[in-house]
Amino acid sequence: MKLILSPVNLRKKIMAKFNRTFNQSVWIDYLSRDYISSGKLAEHIKNGVTGVVLDHWCLFNAIESDQYNEQLRWEDSIDCYEKLVCKDLFDAANLLESVYCDSIDRNTNFIDGLVCLDLDPAFANRVDALFCQASGFHNLINLVNFMVKFPGTKSGIKVLEKLIFDGINVNVGAIYSVDQYEKAALAYIEALKKRLKEGRSLDEVTSVVSVPIYPMDAAIDSFLGTNDYIRDTAVLNARLIYAKHEEIFGSIDFVRLRHKGANTQRIAWVLNDIETTRYSRNLPVENTILVATLNDLELNKFADNRINRSVYDADMYFEGLEKIGINRKNNWSKITDDLQKIEISNSLEIFDDVMGIIYEKFC
Repeated sequence: MKLILSPVNLRKKIMAKFNRTFNQSVWIDYLSRDYISSGKLAEHIKNGVTGVVLDHWCLFNAIESDQYNEQLRWEDSIDCYEKLVCKDLFDAANLLESVYCDSIDRNTNFIDGLVCLDLDPAFANRVDALFCQASGFHNLINLVNFMVKFPGTKSGIKVLEKLIFDGINVNVGAIYSVDQYEKAALAYIEALKKRLKEGRSLDEVTSVVSVPIYPMDAAIDSFLGTNDYIRDTAVLNARLIYAKHEEIFGSIDFVRLRHKGANTQRIAWVLNDIETTRYSRNLPVENTILVATLNDLELNKFADNRINRSVYDADMYFEGLEKIGINRKNNWSKITDDLQKIEISNSLEIFDDVMGIIYEKFC
């Protein structure tokens, strides 16, 4: 059954079906001053949106459109970026506070109502710098429903464990493989164990793992020099990641933590406006997050997609890839590691563009 959203408004009962029936949340990968001040964000939250991610590309476009001229006109150039994003994050977090409190009151196995900042990608492979920036923004925002996001590199996984131990919510991005996902999940659980051992509470800290969908198909087709495999690889890889998720968070190891109040580290399927309808129909939905752009929300691109979560089809598919030259232990690791590096590189370019336009306009 396909669920259609109104092009003008997000139908409350449809969003409620995602939120209540499947425990799936819908987050918007978009935040700007006008989006907040116009009341659009509040309207979308009222109708079922449960989280927001501050995307640097959207921020660049917002700065370019003069949304921030009044605030930044008299600011010191060094602090421009920090003060700009903190105000938007703080205002959005306050709007989402009731969603956060509701998820706590309902005693679910996850926390919702979060607002998320993507950190400087230049620190993706620098443990100390990444940890300091994450802690710094956490202290500046000083709200329980704030979350930091950074890539799941080797350094990022170390920082994830340290931040969760300190009670800071973390969104681990750029996860493309089961192996990358497993490392993030196990680091989260290890941090919870350390918190428990130190007598700290588990119920007010959480984590998300963001899995971009579209780049996977393009990477496989590029590797093979064909487009025969498009429409298959990304979704089937997502099923394998989801199966690992169920294995880890259904284990006795985590169930014991759950009884102490621990929240499940949820998966966020990151979509964009490319083939969103096709992907959203075929991804596992229960207990996950769907991250989409504002355009996706207003172009009716969601579907009711409770699918068969058996990994048999996925295993058979990847066995077929091995027969044509993609070995899961060698080529596959290289492809997914390269995808992570490409995402970090692209993010760095966008972040530099943001800093460049701030310097150009206000310094």
